[in-house]
Amino acid sequence: MKFKITFFLLFIIFAQCYGQIYFSGVVSDEKSNPIARARVFVKTANLSKYTFTDAKGNFKINFDSFNEDSANIIASFMGYKNDSIWVKVSKGKRNYETNLKLVKHIRSIEEVVLIKRKPIEIKKDTIAYNVENFLNGTEKNVEDLLKKLPGITVKENGSLEYKGKAVFAVMLDGADLFNSNYMIGTRGINPKIIDQVEAIENWSENPILKNLDAETKVALNLKLKKDKSSFSSGIHLETNLQNRHNVGGNILMVNNLIKTFQTVNYNNVGENKSPISTNQNSLSFEDFQNMSYQAPFIINTNTIDTQFGEDKSNRNQQKFGSSNSIIKLSDKANVKIIGSVVKDKIHINNTSENYYNLNNESIFTKDENQILKNINYYTTGLELNWYKSKKEYFKYVGSLSSMNEDSENKIISNSNNNYLTKRNTKNLFSKNVVEYTYRVTSKKALQLRALYTYNDKPQNLWISPSLPIYPSTDSLSQNLQNISLSKEHLGLEVKLFNVFSKDNKLTVTTGFANEKFSLNSNLKVNNSYFPEDFYNTSHYKTGNFYLDFDYFFKNKLWNVTLKQKNQFLHQNLQDNSPIKKNNFLNESSLMVMRLLFNKTSGFVNAQIISSPIDERYLFRNKILVSNRGVISNEYTLEAKTYQNYQLGFTYNDSFFSQFKALISGGYSKTDNNFTSEYLVDSNVNFTHNYRSKKPSESYNLTLNVEKFFSFISSRFNLKTSYVSSDYYNDINNNGTTKINLKTFNIEVIHQIAFNFPLKIKNTFKYLLNMNHSEISNQNINRFFSLKNDIAYSFNNIYVLNFSSEFYKPDFKQTSDLLFLNFNFNYSPKESSFKYSFSVKNILNQKYIYTKYIQDYYVETNKVELLPRIFLLGCSFNF
Repeated sequence: MKFKITFFLLFIIFAQCYGQIYFSGVVSDEKSNPIARARVFVKTANLSKYTFTDAKGNFKINFDSFNEDSANIIASFMGYKNDSIWVKVSKGKRNYETNLKLVKHIRSIEEVVLIKRKPIEIKKDTIAYNVENFLNGTEKNVEDLLKKLPGITVKENGSLEYKGKAVFAVMLDGADLFNSNYMIGTRGINPKIIDQVEAIENWSENPILKNLDAETKVALNLKLKKDKSSFSSGIHLETNLQNRHNVGGNILMVNNLIKTFQTVNYNNVGENKSPISTNQNSLSFEDFQNMSYQAPFIINTNTIDTQFGEDKSNRNQQKFGSSNSIIKLSDKANVKIIGSVVKDKIHINNTSENYYNLNNESIFTKDENQILKNINYYTTGLELNWYKSKKEYFKYVGSLSSMNEDSENKIISNSNNNYLTKRNTKNLFSKNVVEYTYRVTSKKALQLRALYTYNDKPQNLWISPSLPIYPSTDSLSQNLQNISLSKEHLGLEVKLFNVFSKDNKLTVTTGFANEKFSLNSNLKVNNSYFPEDFYNTSHYKTGNFYLDFDYFFKNKLWNVTLKQKNQFLHQNLQDNSPIKKNNFLNESSLMVMRLLFNKTSGFVNAQIISSPIDERYLFRNKILVSNRGVISNEYTLEAKTYQNYQLGFTYNDSFFSQFKALISGGYSKTDNNFTSEYLVDSNVNFTHNYRSKKPSESYNLTLNVEKFFSFISSRFNLKTSYVSSDYYNDINNNGTTKINLKTFNIEVIHQIAFNFPLKIKNTFKYLLNMNHSEISNQNINRFFSLKNDIAYSFNNIYVLNFSSEFYKPDFKQTSDLLFLNFNFNYSPKESSFKYSFSVKNILNQKYIYTKYIQDYYVETNKVELLPRIFLLGCSFNF
């Protein structure tokens, strides 16, 4: 019996080996020069398979089984005539080698029409940017490209705005691979494979709700070049040949069955390829959108100042990998699978100085910090979309993310106390959403939605020796602050979408949400003593019934958006003194725009919002949050009321003269907000938050001007703002004092590209902060920066880029900062390789200095920078 099984297995293996056939060869031009990236097909009556030639023109195609008598081998390449040959297949022969030659396809001069596309094209609600007009060869990824497109703003964390509106999705040939964490794609995709960037207004992720939803969303679509629409990949490596490396790769595949993007990266040169900012501890953009479902952070973790750019101070060892795929299950259904991992080790060396001037009392504190922070972040998601019919759409989204951060800080303090602190934060968040949408008529749709989320967020802080709040003579004394936080949300809602006309829409939403929030904390002194005034336990439950209206109206003269939210909130708080409270909450928002003449409009925007208590205030006793900080609260369950009013005028001619201007002024007021009472000494700061009896107010003025000159690809952008804010604090028992903060900001961006391949970009920024309180002298700080970027490209083969950045953090100090960077790129013609040489921080600046004006003190920071780095790089795309 064993013999028969063995014989049978050997027979199968032999049959499979016998059936394998290989077709190989070389594709060259009429001068016998190899042609790279030529497409080679092997076709029969029943089989078809293709591949691309490598850099030497070689190709190889194999079939596991082949029962045909002959095969047609066809080679094609843009600008050449196709060549083909029939090959007779003999029984027993496995390898067939065939060479093909392609001849240039010559047309008469009259037949050749060269058309240079305009930089920007208009297609109804879509503006298309033709990429070739904005590339200069220095772009590493799509994010670098997007920074050059007028109307699109790239923020420090990678999130995007288009015409001032948040971008909800970045699609790839119409497929939303990345959800809200689209920076995975924008930071990983090679811009050379992109043909157009489309900015789509009035976008909807739900096909049933297209043109029905009153909420106007914005999305970007990256259209691939035709020869890259099936498969593309790349590998890159940068190194100083010693201890600095930036290496990674990606694979992009798009076809009828699957659309997938896979990327991996490791670097310690200050770059961030991931969707989270590990040095700033900011969550991903998708986590940020889910923040209302998560418990707050009570203990803030150590961060790096990024006022001068994240890459300068990011002393990282980041490992990042991501997989994003959409698999077509049928013509009406697909599944999206997403997963990513970030592991990073951050080194932070900084010095923090604080000057307190309280009447005749002056206090100075100084901490020198040596911080090592380890972060592990995982996220995974599954999304099922079933377009059952033209009237029915089903969607399920499930996601899970986990973050674990450990940090250790060695502190040298001017108070003759040297501390060692250790912090740990864990954050587990899960989300499940089920949606069913039914289109009742061509103008009405109904949507049912169920949502469940859970968040677990324990934190702890260990400090040795113990703080002087509980002094100890033991040199090994220690404080251990433990905090347990969790939040659970269950919600059900129904939405009715009604369209009276194309520009007249109403959405009605009603539903119920139940939330549970828990906080428990205690302080352990020397592993045994638990002080009672550091013990907290709070359990907060809410039941929320709501009815919302969203109305949108538009005609040739008027544009009106009205949002009205009505909530009945039942609150039940169990702590040392249980409280029950019912609140009626209201959120009213009205935006009215009126065309005055030509392309000039006036607008009025008004908001009145009442909101429940922020959960970060839901504890009464003290919590230790740092080696110098202790916080506590005195709260009620009354609602906070916020009012905001804006009046302004706009001129918008984005389509023709490509000129935009906005001027506006506004006033805002907050009642029943939390204010703070501070007790400050040279060792520990006590902060006690309580409801303010006096409102905080602010006034603002804004001027924005943007002009794009298409014939020289030049963009001019002016942003100015002035804000005056009044609020109140109580400092060292001096009573409630009024604090006024004035901020004046000017930012000018000028980018120009001449007819010859020279591009220049200048960015000027001036920031003035003035802070005045009734118990201290007025503090004034002026910040100035000037950035210049000069790029020269010779036939897109040789590209030189030189940048300089000058900073004056404080006009009162003589210190200023100058950063110089250089980059050279060489891309051989008709080659998939690209070579680079770059120098970062040529002058080898050691530190950056920042100055912040706070309520009652001035804070200055000195942060150690990445040293000068020389990097040799090579990338290969195929």
